[in-house]
Formats: sequence, C-alpha cells, structure tokens
Amino acid sequence: MNALAPPETAVAGATTTPLPTSSVASSTKPSTSSSSPGEYIERFPLKRLRESATNPRRIFGKLDELAVSIKRHGVLEPLLVRPVPGKPDTEIVAGHRRFRAATIAGVEHVRVILRELSDSDALEIQLIENVQREDLHELDEADGYAQLIERCGYTPATLAEKVGVSKATIHARLKLRSLGQACRDAWLNGELDASRALYLARIPTQALQEQALEEITKGTFNDGPMSAREAQAHIAHHYTIALDERARFDTADETLDPVAGPCITCPKLSGNARDLFPEIQRADVCTDPECFKGKSQAHWNRTAEKAARTGLRVLSAKEAKNAIDPYGPTGRPKETSGYAALDQQAPWVIGRGKTWKQLLGKKAPAPTVIARDPRTGDAVQLIERNRLEAVAKEHGIGQPTEEERRARDEAKANLERANKKAEADQRAQRDVALALVAAAEAGGGEQLWPLVAAHLITIEREGYSDNLDETEMAQRRGLDGAEDASALLRALPTMKSAIARGVAVEVLALTDYTGAMRSELCKLLGVDPKRPKTPAKKSTAKAAKKTPAKKSTAKAAKKTPAKKSTAKAAKKTPAKKGR
Repeated sequence: MNALAPPETAVAGATTTPLPTSSVASSTKPSTSSSSPGEYIERFPLKRLRESATNPRRIFGKLDELAVSIKRHGVLEPLLVRPVPGKPDTEIVAGHRRFRAATIAGVEHVRVILRELSDSDALEIQLIENVQREDLHELDEADGYAQLIERCGYTPATLAEKVGVSKATIHARLKLRSLGQACRDAWLNGELDASRALYLARIPTQALQEQALEEITKGTFNDGPMSAREAQAHIAHHYTIALDERARFDTADETLDPVAGPCITCPKLSGNARDLFPEIQRADVCTDPECFKGKSQAHWNRTAEKAARTGLRVLSAKEAKNAIDPYGPTGRPKETSGYAALDQQAPWVIGRGKTWKQLLGKKAPAPTVIARDPRTGDAVQLIERNRLEAVAKEHGIGQPTEEERRARDEAKANLERANKKAEADQRAQRDVALALVAAAEAGGGEQLWPLVAAHLITIEREGYSDNLDETEMAQRRGLDGAEDASALLRALPTMKSAIARGVAVEVLALTDYTGAMRSELCKLLGVDPKRPKTPAKKSTAKAAKKTPAKKSTAKAAKKTPAKKSTAKAAKKTPAKKGR
C-alpha cells in the first residue's frame, strides 16, 4: 500500500494501484494547495464507507436512474475518500450521490481514491467540487459558497475567481439563503425557478416573501404564474420604494431607527449593492418596505409631537382617512370634512377662483389641525372651513356685488320661466295625446291592437321613458289594481280592440319626442293639435260646479225680484201667447 494510507485503513483483499498526481487532480476537479498523490483502489467495500457530515449537498435528484446504470456498468468515476484517524471507517469527501445510488443498486464494491486530508482540506474540496457540478441545485450551491466564506476565509471576490464565476453570481447565490421555508418548498416543488426565487429572496421579511410568492404564482387575476419578467416588475412596483419620491424623512438620519442606521449606507439600498440588484438603475431604491414604513412612522410621530406642543390638534389615522380626499390633489381635505387648507381654492361664490390664502391675505387665521395624508405621508395643516367663511364674511370679502346680484336674480327668473314653459308644453302634449286617444277609441279597431299596445309599452319600459305613466293610464280607464304600474299590461288581453288601440296611440303620442308622430296621428284622426277636444273638459265642468262665485251668482239670480216679476208678466201677456 501507499505510505499515505495509515495501517488502520488497510482493507483485506482490496486491489490497490498508485495513482499519479495528475490523475488525482483530474478526478477530484479542484486544484488546491492540499492536492497530493493518492492511492487508487479498484474494489473498496461499500460497507466501509460513511457519508461526511460536512457534505454541502442536500438535494440528490433522481438516484434510481443512476442506480440502474451502476448496477449495469459499475461506478465508473471513483469516489474521493479519506481515512478517519482512530476509526475503521473511511469518510467520503466527494461522491455522495454515487455512494447512495450504489447502495440502492446493491453493489458491494466501488472504486475510490484514498487521500489523507485534514478537515479543512476535505471541506474545501467538498465545497468546490460540489459547486462546480452542473446538476447541483442552486440552494446547495448557495450553502456551499457560504461555508467556503465562513470556514475557509474566502471573500466573494476571491471565491468568484476560485470557482470561475462572476462576483454577481456569488452574491446572488448567497442571497438565496434568505428564502423562507415556504418559498424554498415552492421552489423544490417546481413552482419557482432560480430567477423568480432570487426576486423573492431579496425581500427582507418572510411574511412579505410569502405574500409575494402567492401573488407571482397565482397571477394578478388568478390567471396563472407570472413570468420572470412579470415577477420582477411586480416586485419592483410593490416591494421597493424610491426614496427621493416617497421619503418624508432625512435619509441620513441615524436616530429614526438606530438598529437599521441611515438609509444612505444601508446594504439594502440598490446603490449600495449593485451586484445584487443589477437590474435597478437608480441608486436610491429601498428594498426593505417594512423598514421604510417604520422610519416613516417614527418621523410622523416626531412631527405630531412637535405640532401638539404648538397647540395644533393631531388627527388620528382614522380621522385623517375620513378627512383627506384620496383621489384629488395630495393633501386636500374632502368637501364634506368640514376642514380646508389655506392653499386650497375657496368656494367659487366666495373666492372666484382664489385660494383661501390669496383671498384673506394677512387676515387668514392660523391652522388649527394637523393630519397625515394616508397616500403620501405628508403632514397637512388644516383649519375649520366655517371659521374661514366667518372671517371672509366679517371683512366683507367674497360678497356678491350689486351687478352680480342682478345677474343671479335674472338667471333665477329665466330658469323659472323655462320651467313654466316646459310644464305648459307637457300639458299641451298630454291634451293632444288624450284627444288622439278619444278619436282612436271612437273609430274601433282590430284584435291586433292589444298586442301592439303591449309591445309598445314593453319597449318604452326598457327605455325608461319619463313621459309614460302607466299607473295614470290605468286609473283613467278605471282598471282594478290601478295602483300597480303593471295593471295596464295585465288588462290588455281582455280589452276591447278600440280601447287597446287608444292605449297604443297614447303611448306613441306621449313618447314621440320630435312631435312628428303626433302630427301624423292628428292628421289621420282629425284632431286639431292647437285646440284639441279632450276628456279634460269633464274635469273642467266639475270644477265649474264647485266654483263658489258661480253658485252665489245663481242664488242671487233666483232671489232677484225683477226677474221673477218679469217672468210672471211674460206669462200673462196675451200678445206673447198669440205670437
């Protein structure tokens, strides 16, 4: 046996052959300072091998396929092993996957390269050998890089040079170790790839990671997983903050969060970690929304305390939400809140387009309330609206001039005249419609008219006609249940054809907005649209009977002596009788 192999590792019956240095280096891939000639053993008992506790590989992939190959062809590439001083076992340095597959295949012997290595040398070989494998999962690769940095003293830059990858790749792999368990499970189950997993890993809290995980795996509208590009844009929009646009605090302040320190030196700021955030062009993007939220709240607390000391009333978060308009310009209170900002436009009747500050000038009262805008976090100073209006009224500011009063009165009068004309036009339209109905009903008709009337009413219902009042039409015809707007439709199938025709004509006359249909109906049915003979005269006659003036006139006529005597005299006159 080779002198490098200690006596306790000798295996009876094993075939050994010295292996040149170049072959050892080739078999174990890395070229480290500890590389030295080893002993090649063709048939080493599998049961004498044990796995290393420091093996960085945790995910072994499909072992069954490799086991079938080993059962048929044997282990083609030897395992790198080392003796364990004081123990009969031999520890695997590289080749754990082959060892597990050989165990499944049931083979008894494997090829090994036996080399005497210290713990640190063995660990370095394990790590570098594993991270250079093509089939290694990125999570195992990340753990391997971390151990090389922690145990072997590498920096990301020297490690990148050692394993032949870029420094950005080292940083990205190391960041994957920040993934929470839910995200790791989703990745191992095939729901994520390395790119999207990295976007999640850069979110600093597990709660937000899990929230973002659900969003990018289900899609915006539950329409399926987002692509890597979509996931990147989604996370950038919802989980990063541009400080120069949204920070209301001093980003160099160390006291807002003594643990996190100032933003300008934070490693989670995009400009301070270019290798980790290569796609973010701006240097002032915060990637920790929870930290940003905490600093924003701390800044507001300071602002509110200072304002309270000066006598301002501080609105609670709920009060501010009810007071500040969420859709208009930022910092503007709602019209219904009872508050106003001095730089806000006053009502037009008072300010004529001016702000309260412009309108009142030095007479403007000082703000009395401070609130935090829920959208931006800005501190907004407000004052009661009725107080501003009272000051304006007290100083005669914003009161209408005599000319404005006249114009307002004239506009009001014009509106009243227009309303009266509209009412008169509507009454005239109703009179013409009733005259047409009377003419139509007097002319008889066919059995088709109930169907036509029902169809017209249905169409007008769907059009939400304002002119058509089915209840009034039903009541005028004395139908049972006329308080229900559907009474007319229910009665149509049993109506006389002439009445149904009248209903149809009324619908046409009332819902024709241009007047053309009414004009044609007037010609066909012989109705004068200027002086329609309508059933409305009946109600006029009733009104005449009830008029007190006419009654008193009639009574006076009965009591007039002259009239009575004249009547009697007329009866007694012979000449009149002869005539």
